[in-house]
Amino acid sequence: GDKIARGWYRRGIVLCSSGIGVSIVANKFPRVKAALVHNEHMAEMTRKHNDSNVLALAAGELTIESTKPILKKWLFTDFEGGRHQKRLDQITEIEKNLMRNVYGIENGEVKISASLMCGDQLNLLEETNKLVNAGIDFFHIDIIDGHFAANISLNIDHVFALRGHTNIPLDIHLMVTNPKDYIERLATAGADMITIHLESEGNILEILKDIKSKGIKSGLAININTPIEELYPYLEYTDLVMFMCIDTGFKATPFKPEVIKKIRAFNHYIKDKNYNITLAADGSIGPRTISELYNEGVRIFVGGTSGLFRQGSFEENIKNLRSHCH
Repeated sequence: GDKIARGWYRRGIVLCSSGIGVSIVANKFPRVKAALVHNEHMAEMTRKHNDSNVLALAAGELTIESTKPILKKWLFTDFEGGRHQKRLDQITEIEKNLMRNVYGIENGEVKISASLMCGDQLNLLEETNKLVNAGIDFFHIDIIDGHFAANISLNIDHVFALRGHTNIPLDIHLMVTNPKDYIERLATAGADMITIHLESEGNILEILKDIKSKGIKSGLAININTPIEELYPYLEYTDLVMFMCIDTGFKATPFKPEVIKKIRAFNHYIKDKNYNITLAADGSIGPRTISELYNEGVRIFVGGTSGLFRQGSFEENIKNLRSHCH
């Protein structure tokens, strides 16, 4: 279901004893239309009328011989569209509305995103397991090319590996000169959110459109010295704006208090213009800074060495960060 939801495959087949359980699970994934089929007629109708892309079979009831014509009918029957298309379009729109809130980035919930570049690089698998058990909301993966920022961090291989290990949303932060070159590969790797820098090269608007066209949340990051007015032309295609609270590309650097004024002004602007954009903050997020950021409208906080990867358990540190958001 996940591979079809991400566009890796067009169709799939699942089976269990009754077929019921696997069809329920498959339909939990966005853009999946799983149908439990027992005979050729059902196989034909679910393709013609519902454009099903996952075939669920009851292995406990079907034989190899009875399954063959069902498979043939389902695989070689095309969707007819017509009067059925309107209903499917309505389902797609409902699904989109649900997915807007699936990560809580548009309903005001506080989300903590673990910055994996701040973790123990020799034990990242163990760290991610602990974070999942502690209730982390997102995994924040910084990809730095050494040119946009004078550092090297994680890469697309980490995204592939992590996607195969967890369903926790993957929040990708591209600190690269040419973000366009990364979008297709990150979509294939399983990114849920991709944030590019306003200061990057290339056609920012087209890159944001490309991200959204792949069903991925689009974000714009802004450096501490960049005026917020430079964000305005891109807000129609932006799901979140992330304010850098430190100098870009390095961990454990001092918080820049001037970012508070920028966030306040930007929050007033998007409210006045009625934009539904989530605010995020990255850099030196800890007990001393998170409260003021929250009061200015930030709802996604990237947890690094100041608040998450520090003394104490991940569970304790997540709880501590949340306790300052009120």
